[in-house]
Amino acid sequence: MADRTDILSEIARLRREKATAAKRDQQSALADALDNLDAMGALESLRKARFPKYTCWGPKSVYGLGDRPYVGAIAWHRGAGYYGFKTLTIWGVWAVYSTPDNTHDVTLLIGSKQVAYGTAFYSPDAYMKLMRDDYAVYYKDDGGPPAPERIRTTFAVQPDERLAQRTLLRKSLATLIS
Repeated sequence: MADRTDILSEIARLRREKATAAKRDQQSALADALDNLDAMGALESLRKARFPKYTCWGPKSVYGLGDRPYVGAIAWHRGAGYYGFKTLTIWGVWAVYSTPDNTHDVTLLIGSKQVAYGTAFYSPDAYMKLMRDDYAVYYKDDGGPPAPERIRTTFAVQPDERLAQRTLLRKSLATLIS
């Protein structure tokens, strides 16, 4: 009986993969756009230059398969002091398609969002250890792009302008966190 259950669960998993295959292919192009502009490297260098290592973490890649697929590179930091954990600021760059129907023109969104602490208790030791890798244990957020009013910079990715856009990305992120 266990063999039949395993086979049925494997069939269900393969059906789910097949249903999302087209969106996953779209995400590959979005991830390539972020990789070509060195988004993770830009976040890492800004994080190290601007924040103490015990209040800011990342970068981390995020992705979503909703109505509008996205891929992002984010970093997160909490406020200073003992009660700084109550609000987490997530800042980064997200790649999306310019319109849901258009899967050729990639747009970058640079912005930030704030998330409230989401668990009933606070243990500083566990918090400081777990926050290095991921914030999802303590904060409820899907990693998606911020609300339109929290997006500071938007620009279309032009592969032939890669180096100029790499500089623009770094400057936009620096302006965002200053």
